[in-house]
Amino acid sequence: MKNIFRDRATIEQDSSAGDTAVPDYSGTPFLVDYPCRITTIGGDETYRGRMLEAHLTHVVEGHYYEGITPSMRLNVTGGRHTGNYLNIVYTKLVEQPGLPPMWELQCRENVGR
Repeated sequence: MKNIFRDRATIEQDSSAGDTAVPDYSGTPFLVDYPCRITTIGGDETYRGRMLEAHLTHVVEGHYYEGITPSMRLNVTGGRHTGNYLNIVYTKLVEQPGLPPMWELQCRENVGR
């Protein structure tokens, strides 16, 4: 069977104080060496009123792990997207009969880090 999870990522959690506007991902990672498949889906931006709004840029698929939330980000450590930071925008649990549960993480690339 082919290994469909060729990418690797560290899932980082925000360790800043609750009243801080800027997230701090320097604390202990939530999950290291997470096997996943990263698919690029777009990457454009549009103006909404006076604000620039980024669209989703990547979908990350991988095994289900309890506790992954949209306040986290992925630091891609292996595969063709190595070095990218992907902010998780939306998490979707995918369940199919006879298969283990999977995550679909919809992300935006963080180019400013």
